[in-house]
Amino acid sequence: MGTVTGIERIGKASVIYVDGVRFARLGEAAFDAAPCEVGEEIDEAAYADRIASFEFPRALDAAVRALEARDMTREALRRLLIRKDFLPACAEAAVLRLAEGGAVDDARFTERFVERSREAGLGAAAIRAKLRERGVPRELADEALTAIGEAEQSEAAAAQARAYARRYEGLPPAAARDRILRALIRRGFSWDVASAAAAGAAGEGDGDDWD
Repeated sequence: MGTVTGIERIGKASVIYVDGVRFARLGEAAFDAAPCEVGEEIDEAAYADRIASFEFPRALDAAVRALEARDMTREALRRLLIRKDFLPACAEAAVLRLAEGGAVDDARFTERFVERSREAGLGAAAIRAKLRERGVPRELADEALTAIGEAEQSEAAAAQARAYARRYEGLPPAAARDRILRALIRRGFSWDVASAAAAGAAGEGDGDDWD
């Protein structure tokens, strides 16, 4: 149980605070179906059940509009709906409905994201981190990244290193190498791959001999 400590009106919506914490933002129909007052005690779970049928269409509409703006994973979409003050149960139900219809697909998102990241010259570590930020399950990310071989990473790092070398061509080779190396590490390439590419681009051999 919790106590309603505030009700904020924003247009036709009502933002309910329970025990001083923002609980939900309800549409007009949902609030009219389950009105409450400041000082009233409510069972949050039971209250959420009462308004679910009214809030689900709003959550679904918000989810569809979000996906029209950009592709995202199920977890990212769920987080977005909760940030928009939809109750977790409504957010999860909306995401599930769209997943069942194929509108949101983690595997498809991951495949496309990895391909774009590879084309952008990112290393595997950076791609993994970005997938994690976007809510891609660990197993799915691991499976997608197995397609990136060491030879491809070396080739991508070498291409990026050559571009950085042109930027630092006025520096002594060792200084240029160090800056290229740091840039490649930031792009998510492993130390071994980055050091070899940096040394090669700076004209210092294979990168095995470091100060």
